[in-house]
Amino acid sequence: MKKCYKYLIILLPLALSMCSPKNPVGSEPEPQWVAMNTGLTSLTIQCIAPAPDQANTLYIGTLDGVFVSENGGKNWQACNTGLTTRDSKSLATHPQNGSLVFCGSWGSGVFKSANGGLNWTAVWNSEQNPFIAAVAYGSNGVLWAATRNGLYKSIDQGLNWTKAYTDGIVTTVAVNPANAKEIFIGVEYRGNFKSSDNGKTWLAINEGIYWNDTYGVLSATAFAFNPKNTAILYLCTGSVDIYKSVNGGLSWTQYPQDVSDFKVTSVAVDPVTPENVWVATQNRGVMKSANGGESWTEINNGLPTLQLKTIGVTGGNNSDLFVGTIGEGIFKYSD
Repeated sequence: MKKCYKYLIILLPLALSMCSPKNPVGSEPEPQWVAMNTGLTSLTIQCIAPAPDQANTLYIGTLDGVFVSENGGKNWQACNTGLTTRDSKSLATHPQNGSLVFCGSWGSGVFKSANGGLNWTAVWNSEQNPFIAAVAYGSNGVLWAATRNGLYKSIDQGLNWTKAYTDGIVTTVAVNPANAKEIFIGVEYRGNFKSSDNGKTWLAINEGIYWNDTYGVLSATAFAFNPKNTAILYLCTGSVDIYKSVNGGLSWTQYPQDVSDFKVTSVAVDPVTPENVWVATQNRGVMKSANGGESWTEINNGLPTLQLKTIGVTGGNNSDLFVGTIGEGIFKYSD
């Protein structure tokens, strides 16, 4: 009998350890990505645009049109009435009115909705290049459209357009959120340019950007600003890592310098803690830096694919991070 008691004493702690929960009481679950695809008919997400004045409203552009969520991505509703193409390449919202939305399409120009996507109206002339890489809307009411034949601007929400950058394939356009007259663009093979006078003149800003004799200077596919200090901004090119400038784009530093296969497609900066920067990549999923780009870690728990198109972060006191994938829909980072 004594031997039986001895074995019972030995086995009891082992049994208790096997029955204990995976996460001990008081410990926090590991953050992970959660699919938010209810209501979507296309699972390739090309762009993400939060409504700046509506905490839970989010627009996405897909290969099957525009979708809107009013509950933080839990459910999506198609909003394509008036769109003559479903290939929604880019979305831009008014900085103070999230119901005023512009959609840049791949093949039919620019569309405008004044009611949160319920109806769309074409605001693009047939003689202009219909292939829109990106749209941007400044706090001064100027609308920008990057096309395969230059950069266009409109001061009347798309009723009339003039060319602001006359030549070249413009890959993206971004407006400084603190100074709407300051515009940044990428131009294929020519690199990146900045205007400080609302598009009248342009300055090449390529110091530190990779280039070679065959393909010229790498051009941005996206820009992202530190909202608390917009002289600090990031650009990605889709091919060679990510770049950071601390002087308004006059010079750039490549990050991370020891990784050559980042292939960043999109970049987002936390509006509350701007030292937190996230990038979506073509082949490594999501990478995060908690120190403004100095070092990076992968955060891919819960993602079924590492092939990503875009990344976006909502504002407010509690920022929510979303990532758009190729063929697997949209995911929200949940902790």
